[in-house]
Amino acid sequence: MATAGMPTTKRRTEPRDVSDARMLPMVTEILDGPVAPVDRVYAFDRMHELCERAPRAVHRARAHLRTRTNRKGRETVVAEISLLIEGGLVVFATERGRSVREAVDRLETRLRYGLQRASLPQP
Repeated sequence: MATAGMPTTKRRTEPRDVSDARMLPMVTEILDGPVAPVDRVYAFDRMHELCERAPRAVHRARAHLRTRTNRKGRETVVAEISLLIEGGLVVFATERGRSVREAVDRLETRLRYGLQRASLPQP
């Protein structure tokens, strides 16, 4: 709708150059045991962010979150992730914690270290 005295402009849609864009990895998320929805979202959002910020392109990611409660009622959480990154390298990390957030935060720290090592030039 044009306003009196205002020129009308048409938006032209141009194809985007996607040569610089990183392709998002194929991500598999596996839950084993009772995990609260808010914890699930937290865990997998952190893993997606790590994939996006990785120094090399991530082609595939598999994240596994397991919770177990022992006879005393204590919960143990195991968070695992394996990444297939550019060049065919695989980076795997696993961590335990008393809560989902603790396990995921520890896993994130370990995985960052592994990704930094994977980004170094190979002999």
